[in-house]
Amino acid sequence: PLDQIAAIIGGNGCIVRNGYMVKTWGSQSAKADWASAAKPVLSTMLFYAVMEGRLSGVDDRIADWAWSLSAKDQLMTFRHLADMTSGYTRAEAPGAAWAYNDYAISLYSHTLFDRVFAQTPDAATTDPNRLGALQFQDGSVFSSRGGYGLSTSVRDFARIGWFWAGRGYWNGTRRIPNRFFDDFRHPD
Repeated sequence: PLDQIAAIIGGNGCIVRNGYMVKTWGSQSAKADWASAAKPVLSTMLFYAVMEGRLSGVDDRIADWAWSLSAKDQLMTFRHLADMTSGYTRAEAPGAAWAYNDYAISLYSHTLFDRVFAQTPDAATTDPNRLGALQFQDGSVFSSRGGYGLSTSVRDFARIGWFWAGRGYWNGTRRIPNRFFDDFRHPD
């Protein structure tokens, strides 16, 4: 059955079970742009920003980070950007409606990395006190889209996925408190 799954999916891939790679196909080290899969990585980094005291919480306002925003967007928060309810560049007020919005994700990423962490996305993410603890095998994680796009290997992204599946637990250590998963990893 695993060979059939690999044949149907094609390209590069892997299957992890109980923390072990049980099936691989294609190149495990080739990097690719993961597009929308970057969004949960951004939110994981948001949790680190809160844990490190860089933000008081996910409801901190984006306007407090020296952006020139419209009057409508003054109350927009990190939560709004993460939930895609920001209304940024749209008619809706923050929190009023869900809308897939690449402009908002760009604002989220630039605010989080350029202003909150004051580091490149890759440097902030691969810091050994953050996701770097996952010991990525293939180097950088953010290198596409001008350094703001998640571009990593299948096996390194599998590490991130396993970290989420473990609710922030990695290699015998709790890296992110359960409360972040309890409070924020659910549909509203």
